[in-house]
Amino acid sequence: MSAYKFEDQRLIIVSKENGGLSSARNEGLKYVAGDYITFVDSDDWIKKDMIEIMVQEANRKDADIVTVFSKRVHSNKEETESLNNSCKTEYYTNEDCMSQLLLNKVPNYTWGKLYKTEIFTKFRIRFPEGKNYEDVATSYKIFNHCKKLVIIHMQLYFYFIRCNSIVHTKRIAEVYSMVEHVEEMNNYYIKNTYWGIYRLKIIYGAYMYALCLPFDTKKTIEYKKLIDKIVLLSNSIKTEKPLFFYINTPHFYKISLLKTRLTNLLAYIKRIISKQ
Repeated sequence: MSAYKFEDQRLIIVSKENGGLSSARNEGLKYVAGDYITFVDSDDWIKKDMIEIMVQEANRKDADIVTVFSKRVHSNKEETESLNNSCKTEYYTNEDCMSQLLLNKVPNYTWGKLYKTEIFTKFRIRFPEGKNYEDVATSYKIFNHCKKLVIIHMQLYFYFIRCNSIVHTKRIAEVYSMVEHVEEMNNYYIKNTYWGIYRLKIIYGAYMYALCLPFDTKKTIEYKKLIDKIVLLSNSIKTEKPLFFYINTPHFYKISLLKTRLTNLLAYIKRIISKQ
């Protein structure tokens, strides 16, 4: 890295003790001086013209956030999710920006996006240290201040997947992190029709991860307490807005399916626990 700094005086190399992903990002945010911010995780890589393409689109549309498509690459070098780059762009404003995140049209990963610096500096957004799934805990706060969003249909970011990574090796601590993030979300006001559905989707993910935990873990009191907390959260969110509230929305079918899956999954987990 020092060699690159010598060639380009604009670069700043920051050295620190390993404190995790959130700690590294927060440390980098202290030194930000430009108009835009982007994040690249340590194992990932990007196309050499990704930043140029994103900045050009950000300037052209005065966008608060620009996002591109990604491609997953496994540790065995096998690439997945092949997609032809169409060079198509989509443009959203105001509440529709948040809707793209809440409906999963834009993934809640922090990487693969270009942000106006002022979103982080003006609203003092930082990543939660000591927690897993930091992107889940942060993306909705960022998008809450997005008034102009551009989606570029080009695979410019490469997401490297290790078989033993945090995302793919489930432990009870990771599930607890997801639940704690949803608890924080419940205290965060967002004026959007799909805010409750987004939180239910995270809870659904927590349910699924809980099911993937080892059998010995499922026999513990801690696991049962975790499930009880998930159930309480799920029920509190589901009662915020009944299903008929979404009947005139364009995504009524998907919302109905999600709520049905949650109900069935909850009943299934309860049966498993009752047999232990």
